[in-house]
Amino acid sequence: AEMTMSIYPELKRREEVLGLEVWYTRNRFPSAFCIIPNQTINDPKKRELYRKFDFRKALSLAINRDEMNDLIFSGLGTPQQMVSLDPNLYDEEVANQYIQYDPDEANRLLDELGLNKRNSEGFRTWPDGEDLTITFEHAAIRDWDRFGELIVRYLQDVGLDMNYKTYTYGAYKDSLSQGLADISGFHADLSTILRFATGMGSRYQGWLFGSAWRTWINSGGESGEEPPEWLKESGEM
Repeated sequence: AEMTMSIYPELKRREEVLGLEVWYTRNRFPSAFCIIPNQTINDPKKRELYRKFDFRKALSLAINRDEMNDLIFSGLGTPQQMVSLDPNLYDEEVANQYIQYDPDEANRLLDELGLNKRNSEGFRTWPDGEDLTITFEHAAIRDWDRFGELIVRYLQDVGLDMNYKTYTYGAYKDSLSQGLADISGFHADLSTILRFATGMGSRYQGWLFGSAWRTWINSGGESGEEPPEWLKESGEM
């Protein structure tokens, strides 16, 4: 049976007593949990922010992957960016970009993006002083809440006011498809981008980082929002 890594250590310790043989295998998704900002979110201010590379880089640097690996995978995982199991798509340099835990640099990047003001609770605001609250959400499955709770804490530590939500799979799908999701958590494979660009990807993964782009691709350009050139070009590879 498939089980989450959170119970692996205990089962392994009791292997002989339980009369079981316990082992772990490679996840069919090389990235067990990713954070993915929705770059076509309905909110125009957040849409502009989430499309900025330095904002996404700051999120990555704010996350303590080594701690997560120890707490969730008993140190058996490999911290990395979203990668692919396909050797033709795997790039070691990309896999290791911005995975170091560097909250100081994350704070510097967020300050330079104009998010350097704080409200009375110590959280960052928009440049005009309006409160900035980011919702981090994912489906309430497997042990994803263990990832989610840690990620929310890491992002709060660099001054981002986080609203944390978990949903049933159906409700999560609705949030994604309607372009309401802020930043989502999901398992993924880098090849998702290629499948997404051709309209053949998972409907959930396709909606994660650009629901309006996916609508445009699937409708042949009749509705939704035209995606950037890099995404359209990836579908021609």
